[in-house]
Amino acid sequence: DTAKAAVAINDARASKEAVELASKSRESEALSESRIWQVEQQMEDVARRFDALCVEARGELGWEAKLEEHEVRLSGLRARLDKAEDHLAGVDDRARADWEGRFDQLQRSTQEL
Repeated sequence: DTAKAAVAINDARASKEAVELASKSRESEALSESRIWQVEQQMEDVARRFDALCVEARGELGWEAKLEEHEVRLSGLRARLDKAEDHLAGVDDRARADWEGRFDQLQRSTQEL
């Protein structure tokens, strides 16, 4: 009877361990499925964002059109800047000539004294 009881106890322990192992396996599977679902959701989100970027890049006002528009604006700004630099160079030349003339006149006046 003791041997049968020991076998029954061992069987009960083994059965309990098998149930615990199966439970842990199911929990692990559920966790894995949850992680897979999260990754799938993230991939869908990335795909949507990528599609939106593609539409934005190729749309009527796509990146190429925006770049061309900015290039036109920059060209206009460059032309205005070049014109302003030319004007300032002319002002500088006229100011130098004026001051040199005044300086020469002052020098002659002091030499006459």
